Amino acid sequence: TIHAAKTVIDELVKAEGTDYELCDHVVADCFASEDYQEGRKAFMEKRKPKFSGGRDTLIPAPQIAFIGFGEAGPAIACGLSEAGVDDITTFDILQASDEGRALIIKRAEDNGTSLRVSHADAVRDRDIIISTVTCSDAVVAARQVAPHLKTGQTYLDVNSVSPETKKQIGAAITVS
Repeated sequence: TIHAAKTVIDELVKAEGTDYELCDHVVADCFASEDYQEGRKAFMEKRKPKFSGGRDTLIPAPQIAFIGFGEAGPAIACGLSEAGVDDITTFDILQASDEGRALIIKRAEDNGTSLRVSHADAVRDRDIIISTVTCSDAVVAARQVAPHLKTGQTYLDVNSVSPETKKQIGAAITVS
C-alpha cells in the first residue's frame, strides 16, 4: 500500500537509524491483505481485480500530486484511483501550450485528477508528490517544486535516470 511504501521510505531516510522490524511488519501486512490476494488471483485468472480498498480506516488514503502528466503519470493515477485514492492533483508544463493543453485536460478528466495551475498549487497540502516528467526535465522539475514543499511531504521521482541525476534531485529537494 501507499502507507506501507511511505513508512518504509521514511524509515530508510531518517537520521536516527532504520527500524527494520517496522519495515518488515508493514510489508508483511501488504502481502497478507485481501487486496494483495485478490490482485494475485485476478492476474492468474487474467481478469481485472476487484479491490476492496481494505485498508485500516484510521489511516486515510494519502493525498497525491503528480508533476508531469504525460504517459506514466496518468497510468499510475489510474491505478491509484482504482485502489481507492480519490484525491489526486496534477500540474504539467504542457498546460501552457495550445497544443498540449487539451491533451493534459483530457488525461486529467479521464483519471478523475484535479488539474492545477502551478507547481505550488499542485503540491499544496499533498502527502506524496510523484514526479513523472521526462528524464531530461527531472532535475528542473525538482528545483521548481522544492520551494513549495513542506515538512512531512514525500517527493518521489520515478524517472529512470543515472545515480548522479538522482543525487541532484535529492539535493534540490533537501535544500527546500
